[in-house]
Amino acid sequence: MIKLFMVNQARMTCELLAAVLRQEPDIQVVGYATNKDEALTTIGKRSCNTVLVDIGLAGGGALHLAESLRQIEPTMKVLVMGLVESKSAIIYCVEEGVDGYILEGESLATLVQKVRAVHEDQFMVSPAVAAALMTRLADLKRMTKELYGISSMHWADDPFTELSPREWEVLLLIERNYSNQEIADELVITTGTAKNHVHNILSKLDVSSRQQAAVLMRQILNEQQYEELARRAPSPDGHTATQLPDHIVQQYENGAKSVAGNGASA
Repeated sequence: MIKLFMVNQARMTCELLAAVLRQEPDIQVVGYATNKDEALTTIGKRSCNTVLVDIGLAGGGALHLAESLRQIEPTMKVLVMGLVESKSAIIYCVEEGVDGYILEGESLATLVQKVRAVHEDQFMVSPAVAAALMTRLADLKRMTKELYGISSMHWADDPFTELSPREWEVLLLIERNYSNQEIADELVITTGTAKNHVHNILSKLDVSSRQQAAVLMRQILNEQQYEELARRAPSPDGHTATQLPDHIVQQYENGAKSVAGNGASA
């Protein structure tokens, strides 16, 4: 029997999913929580073997929760849901120890199928992701041989390496739900220039909306990795590293605005 616990910031989503999943004869929904701390407190009181976590939990909470659950119960299965369809994001989640994932556009039927697969120690991936995982494994083996102790800050097909320093600034403001006008005011540039930066970012990250760019950024980055990524952003001369402006770093560290409902493209 699959004993499922759900973690999602939207209580209504938990209740709707629970209503659907309880119709499955082999799935028992034992409870849900709306944040990491509540989940850790509640899961310990429930008998569950599978946890379904929304990737959008604040502060990188989904992957932090997965790590905490592994420490508490190594056999616990953890799936993340709501992922943007990005090989880099999926590979990173796998590296962080999740057992499965559900993309934001996938159906309830697929969700049920993947929950069952994970319970049976199977991992469902597309051929493209499977190929990327094999490439990543080869990269890790080579890097381990060449330079033991190398930083984990390297992903196959990392989309962020193409961003300029200014685009880094704009992306951080997009993640905080700034409009083009607000970005222009913050960075003292014209609205047209801000709009051009946004379009360039969406193109380089291969996403179709500001919301997807923000979600992808939160999936890839956590608080500890942010400073390392900021340092590796190239300077305008393309040679030396540059640190993002302190006020923008502080805004990120203070937490992002919700981007719910802001799915419109630039």
